[in-house]
Amino acid sequence: MKAIILAAGYATRLYPLTKNTPKPLLPVAGKPTVEYILSHLLPVDEIDAVYIITNAKFYPQFVEWEKGFDRKYPIDKKIDILNDGTATNESRLGSIGDIDFVISKAGLDDDLLMIAGDSLFDFELKGMIDYFHEKNGCVLCAYRTSDMDILRRRGVIKIDDTNRITDFEEKPKRPESDIAVPAIHIYKKESLNLFGQYLSEGNNSDAPGYFVDWLYKREPIYAYFFTGNCYDIGNFASYSEVNRIFS
Repeated sequence: MKAIILAAGYATRLYPLTKNTPKPLLPVAGKPTVEYILSHLLPVDEIDAVYIITNAKFYPQFVEWEKGFDRKYPIDKKIDILNDGTATNESRLGSIGDIDFVISKAGLDDDLLMIAGDSLFDFELKGMIDYFHEKNGCVLCAYRTSDMDILRRRGVIKIDDTNRITDFEEKPKRPESDIAVPAIHIYKKESLNLFGQYLSEGNNSDAPGYFVDWLYKREPIYAYFFTGNCYDIGNFASYSEVNRIFS
């Protein structure tokens, strides 16, 4: 299994903090956000390579960060930092475009775990991976919440009695379910070619949820209900809150 960390966005809602610093390198309780993600990815035996996809503007910063990270945490797993070639928010490929870029650039032919570069969580990924194998289908992390603000900021799903997704909506104005899905997904290797098909049809390339909304109508996708907490850094309030929590 391979892993992708999405880190090519420009995070304009966090300007000026992210004007010259990529959001995944913003410190949370004194440590870059991406290092929290790697602390969960690297111990998983099944994951043999991690790809961090960024853009031309922030690529040099990630290269410098990796040098220091390798010195602090010697590892025997491959971490590749890829540059998607964009330099502005207006020219960005979008999360789905970046996933397809990595699939093509790295020649991926393996199951794929995708995590947004601003995701912070405190549960282990092995349970999700085991569930993925049990279901033999693509899997999304999921949890129930009554917080309407969270539901409006995430993808929201409906499921059947096998946890198969029967409906998906990205950032709904009027959520019709209490099940939120953060941007932590696992895709079967047989599904990877569908990213290119999705984009060739002219579909929205931005948030990963738009691809899920297209894919669940074509093949089974299941919800994995994790035990623990998951946060993202979307604005100043959420950034302040995760710093408080992780401190």
